[in-house]
Amino acid sequence: MRSSSNLWLLTVAVVVAVLVVASVAIALLNPRGNAQELPADTPAGAVQRYLVAVQEQDYPLAHTYYSTRLQRACTVEHLPTQSRWVAEGAGRRRIELVETKTLSDGRAQVRVRITEVDVSPPFGVNEYAHDEWYVLLQEGGAWRLDSLGWPITYCPGLSEPVPRPLTSTGGQGRAQAMPD
Repeated sequence: MRSSSNLWLLTVAVVVAVLVVASVAIALLNPRGNAQELPADTPAGAVQRYLVAVQEQDYPLAHTYYSTRLQRACTVEHLPTQSRWVAEGAGRRRIELVETKTLSDGRAQVRVRITEVDVSPPFGVNEYAHDEWYVLLQEGGAWRLDSLGWPITYCPGLSEPVPRPLTSTGGQGRAQAMPD
């Protein structure tokens, strides 16, 4: 009798564990939720499209979101060496727009929060987040990245300093989901 109740408890524990793992897997398969595409003619929309292009390994498209200066320094061929791991973790990543600011010189600064989710059964789900900043300028009527940021943080052809984003913003914007 004692072994049958142990077997029953073990069966229930296994079923609960399978349900937990399945629910986490379903959530990770749809990390975008109801994320909306931001307008293409905005700084946040340019950052969103750049990050999607890198994640989908469309490096020629991602390269078009760089300013002329960055395009000269960072060749299309360089991009995969800096970002190949990004696509591998795409299902475990959430990207949210935190805020957009217009700087005094006409450039814009976009801050996004990148949340990584790590599932390690049977211990559960761990989440960690960090903010990334992008500085953009208008070139040819479109917003272009003028600073390096996650996931491409280095370009071998860049001899002049890249404008670094401000890290103190003085206010929080409303977080909005961005497709990852």
